Amino acid sequence: MSLTEAMVLCAIDGGCRYAHDLADDVGLSPSRLSRIIASLERKGLLEREQNRADRRHWQNQPTAKGREIVLQMKTEGIDIPPALESIMGTSRNESF
Repeated sequence: MSLTEAMVLCAIDGGCRYAHDLADDVGLSPSRLSRIIASLERKGLLEREQNRADRRHWQNQPTAKGREIVLQMKTEGIDIPPALESIMGTSRNESF
């Protein structure tokens, strides 16, 4: 799983369920976010449901497997690639 996929999955698990909100929260363009959501869905980490009130919108939610991965990231942390450490202001000893 990429770091961007992890950020999106965590944001969705944290309650940010709609793509327009996710794009703002994680700082991605709508097209990039759409590709990431599709990737997470293919991996079985995310499921989408059409909003009954407004059929133009889809609600995203983590699957049981996706929630398990988020919990694992929260308890164990994730490794930040060395090339990103300086950008994110973290060190190898810190977890995301």
